[in-house]
Amino acid sequence: MSHSLAPTAGPERIGALDLIRGVALLGILFVNIQVFGEAFGTYTVLKPEADEGSAGAAAFCFVAVFCATKFYPIFSMLFGVGLAVQWSRAVAQGRSYTAYGVRRLLSLMVVGLAHGLLIWYGDILFAYLIAGLLTLPLLKAKPKTLLIVAGCILALSTLISAAFAAVTIGMAQPPNDAAAAAAMLDPSLPPFDRFWEVFASGQIKAGPQDPLWTMPETEAMREGPWAQAFYFRALSFAFILFIMLIGMGWGIWALFLTGVALYKLGFFTPSRAAWHRRLAAVSLPVGLAMASGAHLMMGDKPGPLVMFGAGLLGGAGAIATSLGYVGALMLFAHSAALSALKGTVSKAGRMGLTSYLLESVIATALFYHWGLQWFGETTRMERMVLVLLIYLAVVLIANVWLRVFLYGPMEWLWRTVTYLRPQPMLRRAGTPLAAAAS
Repeated sequence: MSHSLAPTAGPERIGALDLIRGVALLGILFVNIQVFGEAFGTYTVLKPEADEGSAGAAAFCFVAVFCATKFYPIFSMLFGVGLAVQWSRAVAQGRSYTAYGVRRLLSLMVVGLAHGLLIWYGDILFAYLIAGLLTLPLLKAKPKTLLIVAGCILALSTLISAAFAAVTIGMAQPPNDAAAAAAMLDPSLPPFDRFWEVFASGQIKAGPQDPLWTMPETEAMREGPWAQAFYFRALSFAFILFIMLIGMGWGIWALFLTGVALYKLGFFTPSRAAWHRRLAAVSLPVGLAMASGAHLMMGDKPGPLVMFGAGLLGGAGAIATSLGYVGALMLFAHSAALSALKGTVSKAGRMGLTSYLLESVIATALFYHWGLQWFGETTRMERMVLVLLIYLAVVLIANVWLRVFLYGPMEWLWRTVTYLRPQPMLRRAGTPLAAAAS
């Protein structure tokens, strides 16, 4: 008889979640590619530049409406599902899950710190620690209670985030002219020192969008050296953690709770197909309409009130769209259509942590100073093409890897730390992946 918890066995695994996670990896890459290949401040621009043409504008609108803020909620909900699955197994065995859950979260925090500081600053894993710790005491709560708490937190988080956007973007000063900015930057200093000199003197008017910020950042990321790129990466990472603390992080906690509630309600089983159809038919188009409306509201130079309204509409639309995507993907997962494609994409989702980090490694190899140095050199449409190529590479690697191994390398390490014993790694000859431990 086993005296300790172990990873979820293959037959107990909810296969549809791997497909959803695999598709979400593509959606989140469409968002992240902007700040893989351009300065951090370009992520906050409200419209494409005039010289990007119709193709660039179409790519911008596609990401803004269909992808931005639509896929990280899916990852967050699925993480909540994972916590609920492990907790329910612990309860069934009459054991406490707390120690395992804390180790799982702390180890993920370490991965997030390493990812954010050493590879790419746009990491979300670090925020999972706080959201997860707040979720652990609520794992035993009833689904209705969880959904009520999650709804209240999401409403508050959306309100705060909209207000923050209204203040920081709606009231921002126009940026310095690029030519004037170039004249203000001391060429004798390293890039970060050059930036810090004008930052400390208060000459940066538009925050990360200002050329006084983007120009030295672009040089450091594209040309290095490592220390100069690290300083900008650490600054951007700290900025993102601040955003998490202000509003977005609380939304992640609410999404964790939503995932726990949906699992308890049996949402991820074929028996809930009616729910999936309603979400796909109602929540998805309504969410996309709200996201489109928010995008149109911002226009050229929105004031604080318009930004606040767009933030509220866009925030609500993002959650509705995310739930709609999940509903549509659940229907797809349980259908007979395109079985080979579903199985191929699911492999990337099965080793989701490794795949997520691998996207960052490949992208930074293309854009950063230690790789091909394309940072600041590609167009928006070129980055869209690169998204597809990077994603195909990740899916291919996942499929080849899982022919030999039970887990992705990061999943193996994560589970080993969580359960305090080395997990089996090699698949036994002739053992289907679905029957392997996970």
